Amino acid sequence: VSTQSTGEEAERRIMQCQEDLITSQKSLAESQSRLLEKRDVEICAVQKTAQSEIKSFSSVLQKSCDSALAPACVSRAIAAVAEDRANNVIVHGLDDKDEESTEDLEEGVKCMLSDVYDGAKVLRTERIGRFKEGVNRPIKVVFMSRDTRDMVLSRKANLMKSRSHSMVYISPDLTPEEREARRVLVGQLRERRSAHPGKTFFIKGGKIVESALEDTN
Repeated sequence: VSTQSTGEEAERRIMQCQEDLITSQKSLAESQSRLLEKRDVEICAVQKTAQSEIKSFSSVLQKSCDSALAPACVSRAIAAVAEDRANNVIVHGLDDKDEESTEDLEEGVKCMLSDVYDGAKVLRTERIGRFKEGVNRPIKVVFMSRDTRDMVLSRKANLMKSRSHSMVYISPDLTPEEREARRVLVGQLRERRSAHPGKTFFIKGGKIVESALEDTN
């Protein structure tokens, strides 16, 4: 009887353990399900927030781009570029050499300007481009003021009377595109003067003009 009772007790405990195990598994499954649901909700919330912020950023960016590209803004940007060039001129045809020092360049420009406007105050000078044998690189000359720049441009025709700088030309500081067109025009002007040494030619309004008068522009 004792052995039978012990066996029944053992069987009862085993069944109880099995029931407890099943209950635990169900509880674990429910917990996992709740965690998955919570994660899905959080992911959905993050996605919605991200989408909202992206839309908001896109809207701000679009407005900023529209504002930056507005005609008034573009006009101001162009005006700022023009203002940066307002004190500058470009000198063409001044003798060039390899490994030219800053002092040599400044002295050459100073000597040339003495034939144009001796009172010109220069802030900075620099060659444009790399040295090439047989080619005189243009020089950008930055004056202390726009008034000085205008005075030099108004008297640039004095170079035609110079013994040492008659083949030097001065023009406003232009954009790269305008500068290329000017370079071609200056080349044509040089050819015209060489072919007709007894006549006076200058550039005016984007054209080569023949006149017995000095260029006052």
